[in-house]
Amino acid sequence: MDLTPIESTAPAEVQAVARRLRECAHRAGYPSLRDLASAAGLSPSTVSEALSGGRTPSWKTVTALLKACDVAASPAWLRLCEEAKDAERRWRQNLPAEAATRPTPGMYSIRPPIGDLPARVRGRDALLDHLEGLLTAPPQAIQVLHGLGGCGKTTIALELARRAAERGHQVFWVSAHQHERLLVGMREIAQEIGVPEDELNETWGGGGSAPDLLWRYLDTSRTKWLLVIDNADEPGLLAADDGVPGDGTGWLRTSPAGTAVVTTRVDSPDVWGGRAQRHLVDVLPGEDAADVLIDLAGHAGAREDALRLADRLGCLPLALVSAGRYLDRAKHGANLLRRRTGRARITTFGDYRRELGTLGADFLDEGRQHAVDSTSLERLHRRLVGRTWEISLDLLEERDVGPARGLMRLISCFAPAPLPVDLIDPAGLDGDVPASEASRALEALVDFHLLNVTEIGDLAAVPADFPEPPLPCVTGHRLVLEVTASRVRGLDRARRRAVWRRAADVLGTATGPVPEERANWDWYRLVTPHVRAAVDGVPDDDRETLTRVLRAGLRCFAYLVFSRRFGESEEFSGPLYERSAVLDPDDPVRLAIRHRRTFSESDRTPEQTRAEYRDILDRQLAVLGPDDPDTLITWHNWATALDDAEGEEQLRAVVEARTRVLGPADPYTLLSRHAWSDALDALGREAEAEAEKRAIVADCLRLRGDVDYYTLVHRAYLASHMTAYGHEEAADAEYDAIAGSYGDGTFDGDGALSAFAHHQLAHALDKAGRYPEAEAEYRATLTAMRDEGYDDSNEFVHVRRWLGRNLRSQDRTEESLALFEEVIAECADRPATDPTLLALRHDYGDGLANAGRYAEAEAEQTAVLELRAGTRDSTTLQERHCRAHILQHLDRPEEAEAELREVADSLEELIGAEAELARRASWCHAMALLSLDRLVEALVRLERCLAAELTALGSESRDALVSRRHIAETRYRLGLADGAETTAELTAVLFALVFHDGEDGAQPTAVRRFLAELG
Repeated sequence: MDLTPIESTAPAEVQAVARRLRECAHRAGYPSLRDLASAAGLSPSTVSEALSGGRTPSWKTVTALLKACDVAASPAWLRLCEEAKDAERRWRQNLPAEAATRPTPGMYSIRPPIGDLPARVRGRDALLDHLEGLLTAPPQAIQVLHGLGGCGKTTIALELARRAAERGHQVFWVSAHQHERLLVGMREIAQEIGVPEDELNETWGGGGSAPDLLWRYLDTSRTKWLLVIDNADEPGLLAADDGVPGDGTGWLRTSPAGTAVVTTRVDSPDVWGGRAQRHLVDVLPGEDAADVLIDLAGHAGAREDALRLADRLGCLPLALVSAGRYLDRAKHGANLLRRRTGRARITTFGDYRRELGTLGADFLDEGRQHAVDSTSLERLHRRLVGRTWEISLDLLEERDVGPARGLMRLISCFAPAPLPVDLIDPAGLDGDVPASEASRALEALVDFHLLNVTEIGDLAAVPADFPEPPLPCVTGHRLVLEVTASRVRGLDRARRRAVWRRAADVLGTATGPVPEERANWDWYRLVTPHVRAAVDGVPDDDRETLTRVLRAGLRCFAYLVFSRRFGESEEFSGPLYERSAVLDPDDPVRLAIRHRRTFSESDRTPEQTRAEYRDILDRQLAVLGPDDPDTLITWHNWATALDDAEGEEQLRAVVEARTRVLGPADPYTLLSRHAWSDALDALGREAEAEAEKRAIVADCLRLRGDVDYYTLVHRAYLASHMTAYGHEEAADAEYDAIAGSYGDGTFDGDGALSAFAHHQLAHALDKAGRYPEAEAEYRATLTAMRDEGYDDSNEFVHVRRWLGRNLRSQDRTEESLALFEEVIAECADRPATDPTLLALRHDYGDGLANAGRYAEAEAEQTAVLELRAGTRDSTTLQERHCRAHILQHLDRPEEAEAELREVADSLEELIGAEAELARRASWCHAMALLSLDRLVEALVRLERCLAAELTALGSESRDALVSRRHIAETRYRLGLADGAETTAELTAVLFALVFHDGEDGAQPTAVRRFLAELG
């Protein structure tokens, strides 16, 4: 093992610990430090420091190394470490000042390493401009740049240092990742700003407060300065005895003469103090991340490819720089013989992204590792994507935040998506960990930005014993999780198995809720990404754990299917199928997954599908029996794949079995009952089919309630069936019931509905005046029709026409007109007299009128009527009715009145005076006559209106009351009624109208105005 010599200036006891650990590693046969670190579950930097003799390693580090070397951690070892710690403490307290200041004589610099800056710092302009503005008038606040390792905190500080130097400021740069380096740096600063040598020696020798001395001189400096303390990941090193870093008594203070900036992974107001200004340095925005790649390797592809690679890297600056520099080296000849290794050369952004998919995050550091001494190892590790976050975990381990590494290993089994914290059981972390310790570890991981905290509130339901939403969740950066997962794969089998068994426990809780129930779909949407990640990552050398993870995957698959996310379920079935291949052919889980794969595949012939279902079913019948839910799932799908008569017979058998085993209203039973009723309908047994559909709705109402999701879905199926057979009135009642529950979170027009049902539901919502919801259903109809291949049908055009009318009802006139223009243009190849095209043009004319473009509207409506010449049906009469109102807007009232007279008379003759279209036309004609002051004719028409309204709507209807109002006023104006008689009638009408319109309604207001004129 290639190691640097043991630190000769350290106490003999400290050297003894390092020497004995080296002897253990040598006897165990470890060829390299990295191999020993991997076996011990430690980072190479931690192991290197433990074997260097420069400081005493923690007891946890020692026990991990001893275990890896198959050596017992005896009391003698513990005494040896305690003696070393005591000796080191005495040594450091009595260390001569000169020895403390020169670990490498003449080579330590407090100048910022400006040469490490990229050509341009991307995505940080606002923060840098803010910090640069502070240089002129230093605030009484420390500036703390905090964030995840690798996010570019040091780069921002370097760019600020460069700008400060250009302004003429003195710039001091000190690394705080080791106590000795911090002391050396601060002494160098003190020397540079003029602290006398004798005062320095006395203070650094223990004769006074070194921080007080330094800051006394900094505060009185005549030159503005910038002090950057980099890598302050152990903030306690900056604090005075018994103090905290931000209290103003240690190395970190504010000053009127300059600005102090700290870079750190630790985000805690308790650490940095209430007067510190903390600036989160996060990953870069996507466009800026792509620019970083292009800056380094612009030759490697198009911007779109750079954006995709940046997204794959999570826009993490450290990873972007690693990838960009790799591609830059490739351009200049690196890896020329790579093909000889069986791997193609990587020269483009796309190549690099694909290689990451194959090799994982470790590929980011390829070519970067090389032999280094222990002094520079820390700096190297901060530049390695695969090592930088191990530094944070090492620090937490040294602080005895024991469960932190175990927590990260557990969370690395899951996806870079919000993971509910309540899924994590502290008792499963490296033994029985108290909840308080696990909580402390989680807080520490958040403080170090290895995890972020979010809250998820939009959940209809959560597992039992969970708190009510919003739920706290943690999220890890994609690369942090990938690198940690890589470390888990490198553990010995026993420790790797322990991590994954804890992960399987988490998934067992996560997939506890019933995935087929709508109330749980929000929850499954949250946990499915984690189950999918676990399915991809779980090792197959522990069949029990693999099986548990795959069972969780089956439950998520059920959620995806029942929530109609078929594309996602098909994509998920592939990994499930591949991972189950190591199980026995007749293993129940493997058979279930084989069924799901068959269900998802679309490239099989019907014969192949039936044969595959039959083989799976035979095996399940033998292994599980006929009443097992998985057997019944396969039986159902096999039955639906059969021809009509045989399929109907088998489906009836499945319905009977599922009803007996699961109950009549279980989601799986309902699925089979619906399929069976459709099979009956296909065989021409319509009455039996409708009877079963009605029985399904009755059972749902009885067992699930009237607002349950499945109740509403099956009411829609029933309504669709009744409409198909001409029972429109009964179907409308069902759709009205559905519309009443729309938008309350129970039912929102889910994908379970057919395109037809979506369309009918949209009409019901339109009729109820719920236009935005109706619009959503029209759009869902169009989506469903596209998915089903009906986007070139006449019905598709018809739905778009209704969508255009809906938009007009929402006063979105321009959108409506644009849609009609688009659809009319697409119908240009149809005959001019095509009924659908004429209907579109009519509605387009209405839209023009609605937009105040009356001349264009009249021309369009006239053209449509000319094409309909010779027809006298209700559609043509409606179009003439609309054109009459356009004539009124064009100030052609006499033409409008004549047109309305003919329309009203024709509709009364054609469909009856009581029909809605006839009543509306008759009313409009009466209003036209009143506007022309033709009162006698108007009174005759109004009385005809009232007679029809009383017959069709009743005496208390609003339409009848408004007609009575106008009749009373007209009779008074004609002298057919006196003031008292008119007042009595209008007072009665007013009272009733207030019930309909309210006190301030337009009609009650008009009646009061007329009564006031009567006196």
